[in-house]
Amino acid sequence: MKQGMQFWRRNIDLRDLVGWSVFIIIVLMTCLVWAHLHRVIEENARKRFHEVAVMQRDVLINRMKDYEQVLLGAAGLFASSEFVDRREWREYVDSLRLHLTLPGIQGVGYSQMISARDKSAHEAKIRAEGFPNYAISPPGERDVYSSIIYLEPFSGRNLRAFGFDMYSETVRRTAMQRAASTGEPAWSGKVTLVQEDGQGKTQPGFLVYVPIYAKNKPLRTAEERDAALLGFVYAPFRASDMLEQLYENPGRVFELQLYAGEALATNVLYETNETPLNAIFTLDLPIEIGGSHWTARFLSN
Repeated sequence: MKQGMQFWRRNIDLRDLVGWSVFIIIVLMTCLVWAHLHRVIEENARKRFHEVAVMQRDVLINRMKDYEQVLLGAAGLFASSEFVDRREWREYVDSLRLHLTLPGIQGVGYSQMISARDKSAHEAKIRAEGFPNYAISPPGERDVYSSIIYLEPFSGRNLRAFGFDMYSETVRRTAMQRAASTGEPAWSGKVTLVQEDGQGKTQPGFLVYVPIYAKNKPLRTAEERDAALLGFVYAPFRASDMLEQLYENPGRVFELQLYAGEALATNVLYETNETPLNAIFTLDLPIEIGGSHWTARFLSN
């Protein structure tokens, strides 16, 4: 009887051991299957996020190239005319209807290069055109000046830029020199536009330049192009005004941080969300345009 009880208990213990073993194996297999599925789902999500980020980066680059084409067209106006006056410039820019076709652009302007010896004569000429208070700013003696003489629309914020010497400021001058030497559009780094009036939130800005050269001058080398330089057609941008047109979509599956240069806090041009995110995926994509290196950081939201 005692031996029978022991045998029965051993059978029960063996069945318990087998049952628990089967249960543990099932749990382990379930965990392995779940981990595999989790990895597959995460990898698929990562690939999809990468595809979306690349697509959105390319959308931005294409928009930037559209703005370049506007300036190349404006440069063509100078190339096809003996002289572009203020009225002709206004009519040309008005005909582009940029507020409908490419919203976000602050304006389209022309900045003339002026030697130190010609500065006084230049200021007198512009004053005679009906602008008695015109003067190149900031004041001071420099070897060479530039001055914004045309900027449309010539109203509101843009009036603050009239006569401004962009060549006097390092970031702008770097882009202008690159444009002059290469003959290609050049994008600047991060700046504060002179259009900022202190009313409301000041936005980071940037500019694009296309050089204008004297006709019938050789342009084969950088030195020849620099010698033939007359000025620049250019466009200033308030970063948020431009980029909100592309990215202010409440249904987007990403957040964007755009940097003029490396991904440093000092280089931030635009953020879709200023609140810190604990993003699952983060991807930095380079933007190479107009001789400038920018960084588009995409974060999953």
